[in-house]
Amino acid sequence: MTMRYDIALSFAGEDREYAKQLADILLAGGIRVFFDEYEEDQSWGEDLNSYLTNIYQSGAQYVVMFVSKFYPKKFWTNIELKAAQDTAFQRKTPYILPVRLDDTAVAGMLATAGYMDWAEKGVHRIANLVLKKLGKMINEKDNAELILIPQGEFTMGSTKEPKDRMPERKVWLDSFYIYKNPVTYGQYVMFCEATRLYRPPTWVMEDLKPKEDHPIVGVTWDEALAYCEWAGVSLPTEAQWEKAARGADGLRFPWGNNWEEGRCEYRRKQWGYAGIAIQINNFPRGASPYGVQDMCGNIWEWCADWYEEDYYGRSPSRNPKGPENGRHRVKRGCGWEDDIRWFPVNFECSFRNHKEPSFRYRLDGFRGVLNSGGDET
Repeated sequence: MTMRYDIALSFAGEDREYAKQLADILLAGGIRVFFDEYEEDQSWGEDLNSYLTNIYQSGAQYVVMFVSKFYPKKFWTNIELKAAQDTAFQRKTPYILPVRLDDTAVAGMLATAGYMDWAEKGVHRIANLVLKKLGKMINEKDNAELILIPQGEFTMGSTKEPKDRMPERKVWLDSFYIYKNPVTYGQYVMFCEATRLYRPPTWVMEDLKPKEDHPIVGVTWDEALAYCEWAGVSLPTEAQWEKAARGADGLRFPWGNNWEEGRCEYRRKQWGYAGIAIQINNFPRGASPYGVQDMCGNIWEWCADWYEEDYYGRSPSRNPKGPENGRHRVKRGCGWEDDIRWFPVNFECSFRNHKEPSFRYRLDGFRGVLNSGGDET
């Protein structure tokens, strides 16, 4: 069942400032948050008793409860608490996520329940923990949103040419987080300013300037790796990239098994900034089964692996990382102006490309991954 909200916030009026801090961060991260200031038009004229009971009982995936000396004394918070507890008692997994503002005990909540202490953790850490509960997180270094790809098997490769993606087989991957979007120009500028060792590639025409929400392109594999090391992440392995793109069932394209117009950026007649790429999140209907954006078209993306044409025939079936050495590194995703002779095969999730690590091309970008260490909560 699809919930109306991802998170519902329950708090006393005296603690509104804390709830608003968290609500604003979550909302900026694309999370559907129930926070009363956002809902004035929806609640106007409603029977608030029934309205709030429905939200805190079945309208959100989790309830974040701000526990303080004020909380037990309020009429509406007691309604919210009862509604949330009704659901929590029926669930086998956590539903109420308590945030402790002080040491006040709340009736019906176990003293041994896991709390987050606001003073100790701070709003940004708590926001990230909420995102992890939802299968997402934010990299505090570059503000990139990451999406959880759960552990398990998926179908990798293909039964059709080109031969370097054969054979099709089942591959097991441990869970990991992957950037929802490719690294943007704005994020790459942050990296350049912080390290003072790099500068953005100069693919810009005199009459056009790059925009912060466009993918960074024209980077070499070595530059992409340097960015990931600075951001505390890694380049994805081929297997990680492909699973994030096609899901566990091995879809041909991120959205399904048939080519569909309007799902990705390809063969454009008009160039983007400097003829390179358009902004991120421009094709929400082309997202992968996990919600990862722009895995098909727009730009090529560097992966961690060395390339070997016949590697799939002997690669391990669990967490493959590619050959130990080689001459070329793998690229995935297909740039928008790519060779029409392979169309639309070159836009399939299993399609492979490769170039030397020092190769610089105006359609080459990347995204990061973070291994979860088995933490999928």
